Parts: sequence; C-alpha cells; structure tokens
Amino acid sequence: MVINVSLTSHQKRAVCVVILFFTALVYTLIYTSIGAISVSILPKNIPKSCALSNEPLDRVQLAYDSPPAVNMVSGEVFKHHSVFQRVHALRDTYPVQRVVLTELNGILVPAEFDCEIFNNNSRWGTHPYFWSVPSRWYACRLHHANLLSGLRTYSPELPVIDEEYIENIFVFQSVLRAVKRKKFIMAELGARWGTWGTRAVGLWRKVTDKPYDLLFVEPDQLHCKGLERVQSLNNITYQLDCSKANSTRLLEWIAQNDHCDLIDVDIQGAELELLRELKHHLDRRVYRMIIGTHSPEIHREIRTLFEDWITIHELSFSNDTQCVTDTLRRNYDPSREQQFRWNELLEKGCSQMTPFGPVANWDGEVIVDNPFFIDRNKVCLANSTEACDDEFL
Repeated sequence: MVINVSLTSHQKRAVCVVILFFTALVYTLIYTSIGAISVSILPKNIPKSCALSNEPLDRVQLAYDSPPAVNMVSGEVFKHHSVFQRVHALRDTYPVQRVVLTELNGILVPAEFDCEIFNNNSRWGTHPYFWSVPSRWYACRLHHANLLSGLRTYSPELPVIDEEYIENIFVFQSVLRAVKRKKFIMAELGARWGTWGTRAVGLWRKVTDKPYDLLFVEPDQLHCKGLERVQSLNNITYQLDCSKANSTRLLEWIAQNDHCDLIDVDIQGAELELLRELKHHLDRRVYRMIIGTHSPEIHREIRTLFEDWITIHELSFSNDTQCVTDTLRRNYDPSREQQFRWNELLEKGCSQMTPFGPVANWDGEVIVDNPFFIDRNKVCLANSTEACDDEFL
C-alpha cells in the first residue's frame, strides 16, 4: 500500500534538516570509534629518543601541533621548541623558483649562497656552509628535489636539529617578545648575506606591521653585494656598514634608538675586544646578545665578561675541530658527499649535548639576556615549553 503525503515547502526543509542531522551524527560516531581504535594500537612505551628533557612525546598531539624535530647526528626525534611551533602555525605556500630558495616566512635567498650544488660545486664567499651546517645542506637537497620533481608550490619546513637550531629559536623568540612593543631593533655583525637579520625581519613582518630597524655589519665586499641582493629580493629596509665592526660606529647606531632587541655577533675572533669596548653601553640598551666565539680562550673570556647577564644557552668551542671536519663536514670533499659518519662522530665525542640531543659544532656560542630588562624568573630557555613572550620587567 502506498500512501501519498503532501508536504509544504517548509515541511520538506524541516525533514531534510532532520535527515542531515542524523546522518552527521552517525558519521561522527563511526569516526570517533575508529579514532579510539587507532589510538589504542599505538605503542604503549614511547622510546626515550622521542623525548625533550626526558618527557615522552604524545604522538597523536604531535601530529596536530607540528612535525617532529629530527636530530641529524643521533637520529633522535624531539618535539619542536614552542617558538618553532608558533612559527609553524604561520606557514604559507610559495612558488618554487629555480634559482632562489624559499625559507620560513617566505624569505628568498639565491640558491648558490648556501648550496654549492647550485654554484658549480664551488663555495660562495669565504665559508663552505653547504658542508658545515646540516640544516642548510638539507634545505638545498629539498630544493633540488622540488625542482627535479616539477613541484610548483612549496611550504618551507621547520629546520632539522644542528648547531644553528637553538640560535634560530632565540632569534625568532627575540622577534615574538618584541611584538607587544613599538619597534623591533636588531644588529647583525659578521652578517654574510644577512642570514639572521633577514630571517628575523621575515618573521616580524609576518606577525605585525609595526616598524623595525635593522643594521648589518660585514667587511667582505662579495658578502656585502650578496646581502644587498637578498634585501632587495625581500624588500627589506636596512642599513649596511661594509667594513669591520667598529665600536665607535656601533655606538652611534645604538644611540639612535632607546633600546636594541638583539645583537648577533659572528666576527671571527674580534668579538672579545669589541664587546669589551661596548659592554657598558650594552648593559644600558641591549636586551639580548648572541655571540659566536672563535677559540676556547675567547669563549671563557666572553663568559666572564657577561657573567652578570642571564645565560640562556651555551655551546663551548669544539674540543676536536678535526673530528668535526672529518666526520660531519666530510673534509669539504665532494667525492665524499654521501659518506656520513655519524656513529664515528658520536664515538669520538666531538659533539656536545643540548636539550635537543647532540650537535657537532666548531665555533662556540654564548646567548645571554640582560637582567636590567628581562625577568630572571620568566626567562626563555632552550627547553621551555611555554609561549616565551612575557619576560620583560
């Protein structure tokens, strides 16, 4: 028997709504059940290699927060620092360009600057970064793979863990904690193509439209031309002093502003003399210093010079530079391109432990905050899990 029922248009809509509601409810129940089964079959004991400060990772949560951070030397997996998780949340997709690398926050860098494979297997400038820094050669290889695969768009990845990982954290964190203030101000001494200042401004422009002031100091003429090219590609406003770092000129620049958020120093052995001359003025104006040290003696003296500041990270100068050169940097020999000797590096002990596992560095590094401006009880550390953006007194 067939019953014909005549419904008004309003009644038909109501029936449709009810049907859609119960359909959605059924799918939700099925999805939830599958999710519960999936979680239940995950390993019960997560290895310590997946830990930060010996706290096991929640693998399900990790999948939604950000991809894991991989240590190149040990192969261990860690949860990215909270700063990088915030940067990951800001990620975008960009066109793949043959001659230009696209970094986090859309920063464009000529591929040959860090990638010898895009420069006829020759270094650009005075230092072979392609052989020295795993995160840089990995980025070069990814770019090469993108080109070979015909990929048209790309979302830059968070870095792997190496000697630059923690420096990158504190450059970006200097930017994030400055957002609540009127202006971001930074100087990079020994800038090469302007690596850290460019990356900082890239993030700054991503999170705010407030002004910034950026100074580069670089004595090498080739590097200065490369730096100018990078700033032009990224439409960054900057000042460039293409000469050796000089305390008189730096003081003139510092005096132009009421503060400086960050000074990043990598001046190949001249750091101690310069910072001794500037220390009194740094105490009064600068929030954070990132200092590369170029001998064990200089490293100790820098630590003493800034003993009244808050040390938030330190890597000693390498105790075996030849080991680092031979096992990590493969003696800068293209014929040894794939001959990674991670186990030998670890066995010889030419790495240093960080909250993100071992790294194999040559130069030392000291990162300090100024206690005149920064609250010791709120200071951001390499293993901080909080937002790290409310440290000012």
